[in-house]
Amino acid sequence: MSNYELNIISHHEQSNNKALRKYYVEGIDTIGVFGNESFEIQFKNNTYNKCQVKLSIDGTDIQTGEIASTDPSGKMWVVEGNSTLKLTAYPETNKGGASFVFTDANNSVSKYIHGDMSCRGIIASAVFTEGNVPQSITYIPSVVHHYSWYPQVWPTWVGGGNYYYTYNPTLGSMCSSSLSNQLTQTNSFNSTSDKPLSSLPGVGAGDWTEQNIVNAVGLVKPFLTETIQVKYLWWDDLVAKLLTQSSPQRQVDGFPGDQLKAGINLKNTPRLKTNIKPAAQQQVFARF
Repeated sequence: MSNYELNIISHHEQSNNKALRKYYVEGIDTIGVFGNESFEIQFKNNTYNKCQVKLSIDGTDIQTGEIASTDPSGKMWVVEGNSTLKLTAYPETNKGGASFVFTDANNSVSKYIHGDMSCRGIIASAVFTEGNVPQSITYIPSVVHHYSWYPQVWPTWVGGGNYYYTYNPTLGSMCSSSLSNQLTQTNSFNSTSDKPLSSLPGVGAGDWTEQNIVNAVGLVKPFLTETIQVKYLWWDDLVAKLLTQSSPQRQVDGFPGDQLKAGINLKNTPRLKTNIKPAAQQQVFARF
Protein backbone atom coordinates (compact mmCIF):
# COMPACT_ATOMS: atom_id res chain seq x y z
CA MET A 1 0.00 0.00 0.00
CA SER A 2 1.25 3.47 -0.89
CA ASN A 3 1.74 6.05 1.83
CA TYR A 4 -0.63 8.40 0.02
CA GLU A 5 -3.37 7.92 -2.56
CA LEU A 6 -5.16 10.29 -4.93
CA ASN A 7 -8.51 9.03 -6.24
CA ILE A 8 -11.27 10.58 -8.33
CA ILE A 9 -14.81 9.59 -7.36
CA SER A 10 -17.44 9.93 -10.08
CA HIS A 11 -20.84 11.40 -9.23
CA HIS A 12 -22.26 10.42 -12.60
CA GLU A 13 -25.78 8.99 -12.28
CA GLN A 14 -24.53 5.57 -13.44
CA SER A 15 -21.39 5.43 -11.31
CA ASN A 16 -22.83 4.82 -7.83
CA ASN A 17 -20.08 7.09 -6.49
CA LYS A 18 -17.29 4.68 -7.41
CA ALA A 19 -13.65 5.60 -7.91
CA LEU A 20 -12.70 5.92 -11.57
CA ARG A 21 -10.28 3.17 -12.52
CA LYS A 22 -6.74 4.33 -13.25
CA TYR A 23 -4.93 2.93 -16.28
CA TYR A 24 -1.19 3.40 -16.66
CA VAL A 25 -0.91 5.10 -20.04
CA GLU A 26 2.20 6.75 -21.46
CA GLY A 27 3.85 6.86 -18.06
CA ILE A 28 1.02 8.29 -15.94
CA ASP A 29 -2.13 7.03 -14.17
CA THR A 30 -5.05 8.01 -16.42
CA ILE A 31 -8.82 7.99 -15.99
CA GLY A 32 -11.61 8.26 -18.56
CA VAL A 33 -14.32 10.87 -18.00
CA PHE A 34 -17.66 12.00 -19.45
CA GLY A 35 -18.84 15.53 -20.19
CA ASN A 36 -20.80 17.30 -17.43
CA GLU A 37 -19.70 14.60 -14.96
CA SER A 38 -19.34 15.95 -11.42
CA PHE A 39 -16.73 14.33 -9.22
CA GLU A 40 -15.02 14.26 -5.85
CA ILE A 41 -11.32 14.34 -5.04
CA GLN A 42 -10.17 11.97 -2.31
CA PHE A 43 -6.69 12.22 -0.86
CA LYS A 44 -5.88 9.39 1.54
CA ASN A 45 -3.12 9.51 4.13
CA ASN A 46 -2.17 5.90 4.90
CA THR A 47 0.57 6.84 7.39
CA TYR A 48 0.33 7.41 11.13
CA ASN A 49 1.55 10.99 10.81
CA LYS A 50 -0.29 14.19 9.95
CA CYS A 51 0.56 15.70 6.59
CA GLN A 52 -0.34 18.77 4.55
CA VAL A 53 -1.30 18.76 0.91
CA LYS A 54 -1.75 21.20 -1.93
CA LEU A 55 -4.23 20.15 -4.61
CA SER A 56 -4.04 21.26 -8.22
CA ILE A 57 -6.60 20.97 -11.00
CA ASP A 58 -5.45 21.98 -14.48
CA GLY A 59 -2.53 23.83 -12.85
CA THR A 60 -4.77 25.81 -10.46
CA ASP A 61 -4.39 25.62 -6.69
CA ILE A 62 -7.99 24.88 -5.73
CA GLN A 63 -7.66 26.58 -2.35
CA THR A 64 -6.30 29.92 -3.54
CA GLY A 65 -7.17 30.07 -7.26
CA GLU A 66 -3.56 30.91 -8.05
CA ILE A 67 -1.18 29.07 -10.34
CA ALA A 68 -0.26 25.95 -8.38
CA SER A 69 3.24 25.48 -7.01
CA THR A 70 4.98 23.25 -4.48
CA ASP A 71 6.23 26.15 -2.39
CA PRO A 72 5.98 24.92 1.24
CA SER A 73 4.37 28.13 2.53
CA GLY A 74 0.82 29.43 2.34
CA LYS A 75 -2.53 27.71 2.62
CA MET A 76 -2.70 23.91 2.58
CA TRP A 77 -5.08 21.13 3.49
CA VAL A 78 -4.23 19.30 6.71
CA VAL A 79 -4.87 15.54 6.75
CA GLU A 80 -4.52 13.55 9.96
CA GLY A 81 -2.85 10.12 9.99
CA ASN A 82 -4.94 7.28 8.56
CA SER A 83 -7.56 9.77 7.36
CA THR A 84 -9.06 10.81 4.04
CA LEU A 85 -9.64 14.33 2.75
CA LYS A 86 -12.77 14.49 0.60
CA LEU A 87 -13.48 17.56 -1.53
CA THR A 88 -16.35 18.06 -3.94
CA ALA A 89 -16.11 21.77 -4.76
CA TYR A 90 -13.90 24.79 -5.22
CA PRO A 91 -14.01 26.40 -1.74
CA GLU A 92 -15.53 29.78 -2.59
CA THR A 93 -16.40 30.09 1.11
CA ASN A 94 -15.82 27.92 4.18
CA LYS A 95 -19.38 26.60 3.71
CA GLY A 96 -19.22 25.51 0.08
CA GLY A 97 -18.60 26.44 -3.52
CA ALA A 98 -18.86 25.40 -7.16
CA SER A 99 -18.76 21.64 -7.63
CA PHE A 100 -16.00 20.01 -9.66
CA VAL A 101 -17.30 19.01 -13.08
CA PHE A 102 -15.61 17.66 -16.20
CA THR A 103 -16.46 19.82 -19.19
CA ASP A 104 -14.80 21.05 -22.36
CA ALA A 105 -11.63 23.05 -21.76
CA ASN A 106 -13.23 26.25 -23.05
CA ASN A 107 -15.28 26.33 -19.84
CA SER A 108 -12.45 25.38 -17.48
CA VAL A 109 -11.77 27.37 -14.32
CA SER A 110 -8.06 27.69 -15.18
CA LYS A 111 -8.80 29.40 -18.47
CA TYR A 112 -10.89 32.08 -16.79
CA ILE A 113 -8.91 32.86 -13.62
CA HIS A 114 -5.33 32.93 -14.89
CA GLY A 115 -5.24 31.55 -18.45
CA ASP A 116 -2.32 29.13 -17.98
CA MET A 117 -3.44 25.91 -19.68
CA SER A 118 -0.05 24.20 -19.60
CA CYS A 119 -1.25 21.60 -17.08
CA ARG A 120 -4.76 21.08 -18.43
CA GLY A 121 -5.85 17.49 -17.96
CA ILE A 122 -3.92 16.89 -14.74
CA ILE A 123 -5.23 16.57 -11.18
CA ALA A 124 -2.31 16.57 -8.75
CA SER A 125 -1.38 16.62 -5.09
CA ALA A 126 1.81 17.82 -3.44
CA VAL A 127 2.37 16.13 -0.08
CA PHE A 128 4.25 17.81 2.77
CA THR A 129 5.46 16.18 5.98
CA GLU A 130 7.16 17.61 9.05
CA GLY A 131 10.72 18.75 8.41
CA ASN A 132 13.64 18.50 10.82
CA VAL A 133 12.42 20.65 13.71
CA PRO A 134 14.64 20.82 16.84
CA GLN A 135 12.68 20.05 20.00
CA SER A 136 12.34 23.03 22.32
CA ILE A 137 11.11 22.23 25.84
CA THR A 138 10.05 24.79 28.42
CA TYR A 139 9.88 23.48 32.01
CA ILE A 140 7.10 24.89 34.17
CA PRO A 141 7.04 24.14 37.95
CA SER A 142 4.42 21.53 38.96
CA VAL A 143 3.37 21.13 35.30
CA VAL A 144 4.40 18.43 32.87
CA HIS A 145 6.84 19.83 30.33
CA HIS A 146 5.27 21.72 27.43
CA TYR A 147 6.55 21.50 23.87
CA SER A 148 6.50 25.14 22.88
CA TRP A 149 6.92 24.44 19.15
CA TYR A 150 3.74 22.36 18.93
CA PRO A 151 0.60 24.45 19.53
CA GLN A 152 -2.33 22.56 21.02
CA VAL A 153 -5.48 22.55 18.89
CA TRP A 154 -8.37 20.17 19.33
CA PRO A 155 -9.86 18.79 16.10
CA THR A 156 -13.32 19.84 15.02
CA TRP A 157 -15.78 17.38 13.54
CA VAL A 158 -17.65 18.32 10.41
CA GLY A 159 -20.40 16.71 8.37
CA GLY A 160 -20.23 13.02 7.60
CA GLY A 161 -17.59 12.27 10.23
CA ASN A 162 -14.79 13.53 7.96
CA TYR A 163 -12.06 15.98 8.88
CA TYR A 164 -11.66 19.01 6.63
CA TYR A 165 -8.71 21.10 7.73
CA THR A 166 -6.88 24.02 6.25
CA TYR A 167 -3.62 25.44 7.47
CA ASN A 168 -4.04 28.97 8.81
CA PRO A 169 -0.62 30.70 8.90
CA THR A 170 -1.84 33.12 11.59
CA LEU A 171 -2.27 30.24 14.04
CA GLY A 172 1.14 28.64 13.68
CA SER A 173 4.70 29.51 12.79
CA MET A 174 5.28 30.25 9.16
CA CYS A 175 8.29 28.53 7.65
CA SER A 176 10.70 30.48 5.47
CA SER A 177 11.04 29.00 2.03
CA SER A 178 14.39 28.53 0.35
CA LEU A 179 12.65 27.43 -2.84
CA SER A 180 12.03 29.80 -5.70
CA ASN A 181 8.42 30.89 -6.10
CA GLN A 182 8.79 32.60 -9.44
CA LEU A 183 5.62 32.04 -11.42
CA THR A 184 5.90 31.37 -15.10
CA GLN A 185 3.30 31.12 -17.80
CA THR A 186 5.35 28.57 -19.76
CA ASN A 187 6.49 25.05 -19.09
CA SER A 188 8.86 23.08 -21.30
CA PHE A 189 7.09 19.86 -20.34
CA ASN A 190 3.83 21.12 -21.85
CA SER A 191 1.91 18.64 -23.92
CA THR A 192 0.73 20.11 -27.18
CA SER A 193 -2.40 19.27 -29.10
CA ASP A 194 -3.71 20.22 -32.50
CA LYS A 195 -7.26 19.92 -31.22
CA PRO A 196 -9.23 23.06 -30.23
CA LEU A 197 -9.98 23.56 -26.53
CA SER A 198 -13.66 22.91 -27.20
CA SER A 199 -12.83 19.25 -28.00
CA LEU A 200 -10.54 18.67 -25.00
CA PRO A 201 -11.62 17.96 -21.41
CA GLY A 202 -11.19 20.43 -18.58
CA VAL A 203 -12.63 21.03 -15.12
CA GLY A 204 -15.27 23.71 -14.77
CA ALA A 205 -17.39 25.25 -12.02
CA GLY A 206 -20.63 23.38 -11.41
CA ASP A 207 -23.59 23.89 -9.11
CA TRP A 208 -23.18 25.18 -5.56
CA THR A 209 -22.26 22.36 -3.17
CA GLU A 210 -22.12 22.47 0.61
CA GLN A 211 -18.67 21.77 2.00
CA ASN A 212 -17.71 22.69 5.56
CA ILE A 213 -14.12 23.77 6.16
CA VAL A 214 -12.44 24.71 9.43
CA ASN A 215 -9.02 26.17 10.21
CA ALA A 216 -6.37 24.20 12.09
CA VAL A 217 -2.72 24.56 12.98
CA GLY A 218 -0.52 22.87 10.43
CA LEU A 219 3.00 21.52 10.48
CA VAL A 220 5.79 23.65 11.93
CA LYS A 221 8.16 23.16 9.00
CA PRO A 222 6.44 21.58 5.98
CA PHE A 223 8.79 19.59 3.75
CA LEU A 224 7.79 18.45 0.25
CA THR A 225 7.73 14.64 0.30
CA GLU A 226 6.18 13.67 -3.04
CA THR A 227 3.71 14.63 -5.74
CA ILE A 228 0.96 12.43 -7.15
CA GLN A 229 -0.64 13.00 -10.54
CA VAL A 230 -3.76 11.65 -12.24
CA LYS A 231 -4.40 12.49 -15.88
CA TYR A 232 -7.90 12.57 -17.33
CA LEU A 233 -9.06 12.04 -20.91
CA TRP A 234 -12.42 11.67 -22.57
CA TRP A 235 -13.37 8.01 -22.11
CA ASP A 236 -13.37 7.25 -25.85
CA ASP A 237 -9.92 8.81 -26.24
CA LEU A 238 -8.58 6.74 -23.34
CA VAL A 239 -9.90 3.50 -24.84
CA ALA A 240 -8.27 4.40 -28.16
CA LYS A 241 -4.94 4.96 -26.41
CA LEU A 242 -5.22 1.68 -24.50
CA LEU A 243 -5.67 -0.19 -27.78
CA THR A 244 -2.57 1.40 -29.33
CA GLN A 245 -0.44 2.05 -26.27
CA SER A 246 3.08 3.23 -27.04
CA SER A 247 6.19 4.22 -25.10
CA PRO A 248 5.86 6.32 -21.91
CA GLN A 249 6.03 10.07 -22.47
CA ARG A 250 7.10 12.81 -20.12
CA GLN A 251 4.05 14.37 -18.50
CA VAL A 252 3.39 17.72 -16.84
CA ASP A 253 3.33 17.54 -13.04
CA GLY A 254 0.35 19.80 -12.38
CA PHE A 255 2.33 22.56 -10.68
CA PRO A 256 3.26 25.14 -13.35
CA GLY A 257 4.29 27.67 -10.71
CA ASP A 258 7.50 25.80 -9.97
CA GLN A 259 10.57 27.19 -11.63
CA LEU A 260 12.00 24.78 -14.20
CA LYS A 261 15.63 23.87 -13.51
CA ALA A 262 17.63 22.84 -16.57
CA GLY A 263 19.57 19.57 -16.44
CA ILE A 264 21.67 17.67 -18.94
CA ASN A 265 21.41 18.71 -22.59
CA LEU A 266 21.26 15.54 -24.71
CA LYS A 267 21.41 17.62 -27.89
CA ASN A 268 20.87 15.47 -31.00
CA THR A 269 21.07 12.07 -29.31
CA PRO A 270 18.39 9.89 -30.94
CA ARG A 271 15.49 8.87 -28.70
CA LEU A 272 14.88 5.12 -28.78
CA LYS A 273 11.52 3.48 -28.24
CA THR A 274 11.35 0.81 -25.56
CA ASN A 275 9.95 -2.57 -26.43
CA ILE A 276 6.41 -2.28 -25.05
CA LYS A 277 3.73 -4.54 -26.47
CA PRO A 278 0.45 -2.85 -27.40
CA ALA A 279 -2.65 -3.77 -25.45
CA ALA A 280 -4.57 -6.75 -26.78
CA GLN A 281 -7.17 -5.68 -29.30
CA GLN A 282 -9.85 -7.85 -27.69
CA GLN A 283 -9.34 -6.47 -24.18
CA VAL A 284 -12.48 -5.08 -22.56
CA PHE A 285 -12.05 -1.90 -20.55
CA ALA A 286 -14.13 -0.62 -17.68
CA ARG A 287 -14.34 2.82 -16.12
CA PHE A 288 -14.57 1.51 -12.53
